[in-house]
Amino acid sequence: MKIGLIGNINLGEKANYTINSYNKFGLTKKTLYSLWGNTLDNLHSHDILSGNLNSILTDNLKYNENYSHLNKNFARCLIPTKINHLSISNKNMIKGSFNYNYGLNDTVKTLEKMGIGYSGANMIKGFESEPHFITTNGYIVGFLSATHNWINELNELNELNESDESNESNESNEYNFKNKNNYIWKLSTDKNMDKGDKINHCNAIRLIQNTKKMCDILIITLNWGDNFTDYVSNIIINLCRLMIDNGADIIQCTGTNNILPIEMYNGGFIFYSLGNFINGDVYSYNDSDKYIKYQTDLGAIATIEYPTKIEESYINNSNVGILNITPTISMIQYGVNSDKINVKIALDEDKKFIVSKMFKCVNVY
Repeated sequence: MKIGLIGNINLGEKANYTINSYNKFGLTKKTLYSLWGNTLDNLHSHDILSGNLNSILTDNLKYNENYSHLNKNFARCLIPTKINHLSISNKNMIKGSFNYNYGLNDTVKTLEKMGIGYSGANMIKGFESEPHFITTNGYIVGFLSATHNWINELNELNELNESDESNESNESNEYNFKNKNNYIWKLSTDKNMDKGDKINHCNAIRLIQNTKKMCDILIITLNWGDNFTDYVSNIIINLCRLMIDNGADIIQCTGTNNILPIEMYNGGFIFYSLGNFINGDVYSYNDSDKYIKYQTDLGAIATIEYPTKIEESYINNSNVGILNITPTISMIQYGVNSDKINVKIALDEDKKFIVSKMFKCVNVY
């Protein structure tokens, strides 16, 4: 069985423009396939494909300029990828929960309509920690998702709300954020935890262990960090290792928008960032910083191959697998009045750069 992981799926302004440019006669096959370049054969080779949806799927936003979002009808572009699961626990989805959850609600309903599974829908179903399961080839694969960006995003949203005359949704969102169930981020490696922290820590461990009991392979997606960081904090490293020690088989970290190393730890895989699989967003750059601009267009498809049949020798070691990396790059086709975006398998020079970034020691701060 092959599990495929891809990084951020950023379906923002450039993605909207690309689809719309092909959309003169409706959403044809060409329109739906236009974003994915020559990657589809690779994507379709997996039994399970999972990524991080970093854009809201909605037509109903209060502050359009502050959201990465795609028209709900255009969201059908995800269908050709045959993606099975998307993590929706990230900074943009938090913004989508503003204004009575319109953006997040629309995203969840749109994914359900397309038959795409998801995890991390905090404040919709009430539990960010609610797992999602997929059964295939004799395996049950479980997914959990979490983000640690709640506080910063809440502050930003409140600043936006204070500038709005209506202020009608402020109290509702304060309540939602304070009553979230973000168990995974309650894990701690602090030896001096107080009683309350120890209880939260034990609940987080119990969540991972109990979810693992319900599946053969457990994948956890964590959204963390600042854009374009080249370093991983000791807190994140220890957190990911602690999850592996307690039953997780694969940890996929998202949020930095650039490639970071892979760590193989205690029979499991930790991807500190697979970058942007597709970069349809417009970022603000310092013109002199071409390195960062280049980095946002790089990504990778990680393929983890497990035995096609669960044998007795793998019952207590189901995370034995073979890893393969396919580097990718988002390409803009420049022309007259053109800003079309798609993603392609990277050529040799970019492949070497991506692989060198992924298979090196983790920089720690």
